Amino acid sequence: MLSPYAKIFEKCLYNQLNNFFSSFQILNKQQFGFRQNHKTSLAVSSICNEFVQCMDEGKIACSIFLDLAKAFDTTDHAILLRKLKRYGVRGLPLQLIKSYLTNRYQRTVVDSLKSNVKLVTCGVPQGSILGPFLFLVFINDLALASELNVRIFSDDTNLTLVSDNYLSLQTKVNCEIQKIDIWFKSNKLSLNYNKTEYMVVTRKKEKCNFRINIGGHEISQKECIRYLGVMLDDSLTWKQHIAHVSRKLSNGCWALSQIRKYFNSQMVKKVYFALLYPHIQYCITS
Repeated sequence: MLSPYAKIFEKCLYNQLNNFFSSFQILNKQQFGFRQNHKTSLAVSSICNEFVQCMDEGKIACSIFLDLAKAFDTTDHAILLRKLKRYGVRGLPLQLIKSYLTNRYQRTVVDSLKSNVKLVTCGVPQGSILGPFLFLVFINDLALASELNVRIFSDDTNLTLVSDNYLSLQTKVNCEIQKIDIWFKSNKLSLNYNKTEYMVVTRKKEKCNFRINIGGHEISQKECIRYLGVMLDDSLTWKQHIAHVSRKLSNGCWALSQIRKYFNSQMVKKVYFALLYPHIQYCITS
């Protein structure tokens, strides 16, 4: 738990760091999380636009959706501080952030039992104002690790590559994804290989036995993948997403049918805008 004084201090520090990184356009433009004027719908629109362009040009896109294991909790402090220094945060500001990160302790309490106090050597403070921004800085250079088109929303990472034929695409993707795997290992972040998935998007009728290996693990190919709450299918038919939204709306409609017996129309409208409207509007531009 962070004290109110700490949050006020963090806000001041965050504003200065954010202004500095924004002024020099240091953060990757394809990072959509925890940034002003960036949101999930823009991330979804970005990937959908690339898929549409790929299909219109008769090409093939391979899109990989990475699953990171405890990314915020495993952010290495020493690596983060080196990156901040590289980006231009030096001297007293860097010492201040180092002081902010180090000498934190934690323990676990279950009923009346308490674990020993342990020093926290990695991870950004959860629930803090500055923590998410520091993670953005930490993962910012992922886009430079390979030729894959990288989109990031916090720790939800999408990698896409487009080519004219299956063989060259599969070869190129397998080569570039190894560079991504090396980046994660070098930065002491862990990929959840079992939950990392990919799909091949194209209008071509012929199918190919597409295989991708990351760090010796073969990841599974899917026809539909959930990304930031949106069901993306490999033909952009939106059938799975419509079915997904319909199931949610069905529950909301049942609730409306029950409360309309007891409340006036104004109250029913409030329930509609609370339970149904957000599902209809979410990422509707895509």
